[in-house]
Amino acid sequence: VEQYYSKVLVKYLSDLEKGVQHNNEPKAWFRKASFDVAEIMEKRKEWRVAVKVLERIAEADLPSSEAVRETIKKIKKEHWLLFY
Repeated sequence: VEQYYSKVLVKYLSDLEKGVQHNNEPKAWFRKASFDVAEIMEKRKEWRVAVKVLERIAEADLPSSEAVRETIKKIKKEHWLLFY
């Protein structure tokens, strides 16, 4: 999880902030890594971490961003005590 997060997610988003335009390969790795991390966190019932990762995916403005936002809403609704 740490490798996915630090080596792929953080780097990709940091590059975006610097104005780097990624081609399809880095985008594909980012998507895979971020969804894998979110899935692992959901399986562990670590809802706050899962939401944090999902929010990072939404920030990347990929085609799946709207579905990710809906997943975030669902998690926050089901586990609302953790988020308020």
